[in-house]
Amino acid sequence: MYGEKFRRSRSHNVKIAVEKVSATTPTTMAIPVNDLKPKTYFIYEGQPYVVLETHHLKMQQRRPTVQVRMRNLINGKMLERNFAQSDIFEPADVEHQKVKYLYAHRDQYWFSYEKDLPDRQAGPAKRFELKSEIIGDSAKFLKPNTLIDAIAFSAEGGSASGGESQIISIELPIKMEFKVTEAPPAIRGDTAQGGVKQATIETGASINVPLFINQGDTILINTETGDYVERVNKG
Repeated sequence: MYGEKFRRSRSHNVKIAVEKVSATTPTTMAIPVNDLKPKTYFIYEGQPYVVLETHHLKMQQRRPTVQVRMRNLINGKMLERNFAQSDIFEPADVEHQKVKYLYAHRDQYWFSYEKDLPDRQAGPAKRFELKSEIIGDSAKFLKPNTLIDAIAFSAEGGSASGGESQIISIELPIKMEFKVTEAPPAIRGDTAQGGVKQATIETGASINVPLFINQGDTILINTETGDYVERVNKG
């Protein structure tokens, strides 16, 4: 067994491992910079982040670096940083929980827990809200009563160790079905050219769709890219 020293971020009260007491025990939980892939959760400067994109940069007479585009799970801000190949990170203590989206009011989005959790015994009766800056572009694809994954973060080791976790972000299903509420009619002859037009889906978002899509159709959309995938049902 070994001990572990910690320091605390004064402004955010997040514990960060800074030194192992035993030099012979490997840091199995550390994340090397090359393991930072999209949807990896890690701690940077005392804050939890999720990786959005990574690029390996090689420049003449310089050591290679990894450029990481990431989003802060607390305040929703985007960052781009270049890390050295020797950099390692602490994984963020996150949990995935099923929640149901209820409704939006101004810049607040309301959800309910799908089932009782160890530190929340209210189940569906327990509601919580997230601000628009946390929801981000996902707001375009939120439909009432849709089950989604919520990301809960705990600076004290999560509910398993008695710490209280807080939901700080959401993840939509990668592909979701939406009904087209508005779509301009295609001009005869244009459909043969494989063009696109803008259509409005039931959430109010505008999507580029093929010319043959009409109002009332149900389409499948990739929520990560915002791209049209296919027509599910013809209206």
